[in-house]
Amino acid sequence: MGVYDDVKTAVERSLTPDIGEIKARLAAVERKIDEVDQRSERRDHQLTRVMERGFDRIEERLDGLSRQLRTEEELRGIAQRLSAVESRLKVPDAEKAAH
Repeated sequence: MGVYDDVKTAVERSLTPDIGEIKARLAAVERKIDEVDQRSERRDHQLTRVMERGFDRIEERLDGLSRQLRTEEELRGIAQRLSAVESRLKVPDAEKAAH
């Protein structure tokens, strides 16, 4: 077992610094990933707010157009009823001449 232990110790001694360096690099990469995730989340929230404001403006415009359309339809209906009343009230020219 002496040779095994010697080889094991030699391998551990040669790899231990490399493993430490790899762990340090891995920790640095993980920190950078966390930073990117945080920036990404902030941008996502900003984009969401911008989109929500845009959708709110679109909704307001559509509501305004809908109100305008209803008003125009109501006015068109009133004009049609008024035209019908006017046509009933008109006396034909032949009747006017007779009176």
